[in-house]
Amino acid sequence: LEPPSDAGKSVLLSSGASHQYTRPVTSIAADDAARTVSAESKADGFGRLIAELAAGLIVSAGEALDSGIEQALERIVGFYGADRSTVFRIVSPPSVEPSDPALRSGDMVATDSWAVEGVARIEGVFGSRSFPWALDRVLRGESIELDAMARRPAEAVVDLASCEILRIRRVIATPLISAGQVVGALAIGQVRDREPWSAIERAQLSTVAGLFASAVARRRGHQELVEAHRHLEAAQGRFRHAAATALQAQEEERRRVARELHDDVVQRLVSLSLSLELSGAVAGIAGEARAIAETVHGLSRSLHPRLVESLGLAGAIEAETASFAERFPGRARLRLAGEGETVGDRGVHAIAPEVAAVAYRILQEALRNVLKHAEAGEVSVECSLEGGRLQLRIEDDGCGFASNHEGAGLGLVSIRERAALVGGVATFERSSLGGVAVVASLPVIPAKPKERGR
Repeated sequence: LEPPSDAGKSVLLSSGASHQYTRPVTSIAADDAARTVSAESKADGFGRLIAELAAGLIVSAGEALDSGIEQALERIVGFYGADRSTVFRIVSPPSVEPSDPALRSGDMVATDSWAVEGVARIEGVFGSRSFPWALDRVLRGESIELDAMARRPAEAVVDLASCEILRIRRVIATPLISAGQVVGALAIGQVRDREPWSAIERAQLSTVAGLFASAVARRRGHQELVEAHRHLEAAQGRFRHAAATALQAQEEERRRVARELHDDVVQRLVSLSLSLELSGAVAGIAGEARAIAETVHGLSRSLHPRLVESLGLAGAIEAETASFAERFPGRARLRLAGEGETVGDRGVHAIAPEVAAVAYRILQEALRNVLKHAEAGEVSVECSLEGGRLQLRIEDDGCGFASNHEGAGLGLVSIRERAALVGGVATFERSSLGGVAVVASLPVIPAKPKERGR
């Protein structure tokens, strides 16, 4: 037997004293089917939403997170039928500004916001004075909904009044939790007449908030890293300034001592040797006095390299290399390239005096290390001007570095520090001759303090 057909029948939906409302069974079945299809469609749409948000929020890094977060806010506005969406951060006690009494610990500050055309984005502070009920629950890790049209919830009197002032019809906010701590909130709001959100949509927003929490935490970490790097650079700049000041004071003191040695001690020794020769003193004493005078004169020259001032850097390097060759038992050779630009040139390629002094000191220290430690038979000195930088290379065929050349003596440390003071770089590497190569690259014009060490 065929079951009786329900077509054309009606179901009582509600009744009253004078009215009865009925609806065909076929219409109810069609609505149920439509709701099922709609639910499945929304579920698929939410899956796509999560995939898109994950691609933009998890893959993005560093400064790209700003645009990734904004695009994600735009996406959820469209998905949830909202008018705007906002990311808030919680004001913590260390960041409270004493000069701003309106900003208190536990308040929410809007960091990112997106809104449809004709609706203003959220900016500024949402404090506990305006939204005490909502903030209290969000800080406890709870999601909240305010519906100014339905006056829900009834206990959020102040919050609902604030919504009316701000012309907010509905808002959902869910906490952003990172490492077990509430660090902010994600909120979506409606200011126009739209459909209320379902319980499923409100629950889904918690999943969306998890992606935002991860992105916000990573952005905060990046910002803290950038800030720490900025502080480090500032500290390095202060250190280099102090070191440069100390170096300048050291050079001034060397200049004074050198002048005293040259103008007083050397002259007196020369006078003494002449007197001894004229008086017919004991043989050898006059010669010894002359030798002492030459030694003191050499000391004076090393303390204050007047050759750099009088001959220019190229001439001073030639003189220093020649002086080294007289004391060096092996073979020393010098190659200068581009020195025409470095000697007597007052144009844009002229080497600043402080850079020339640093280059000369590096040469002195490197050659001194060769004499003391290298046990070398051959030394090569090359100096050139390339692309606005002075390139200085001193290498030998000696015994090379110890097993850990990073700590190979104060001389090498001094070379590196001197180069850094003018924005240059000094490195130590294996020489093509088999020993050590000291390589310095210095700017023709010294770098500004904030540019040094980069």
